[in-house]
Amino acid sequence: MVALVAKGWLVALIVVAVTVAVQQIEGHVLAPQIYGKALDLPGAVILVAITVGSVIAGIAGAFLAAPVTSVVVALLRHPRST
Repeated sequence: MVALVAKGWLVALIVVAVTVAVQQIEGHVLAPQIYGKALDLPGAVILVAITVGSVIAGIAGAFLAAPVTSVVVALLRHPRST
């Protein structure tokens, strides 16, 4: 809003475009890479898990998708022997 009032429409559009670009890069590139390294999973798996979680349960699903996926993968990698 400040850019619109102080500098005009062009500067306001540039500010919005840069903000959207940064959010998209963070959400689709950086977050899956960081979560993937922390959880020892590929970034693509984390991205798909977050997408599926958000479709199924909204914001809470997106928030819980990476930890739930990590637990499921850990259980599949190391099955409990009885």
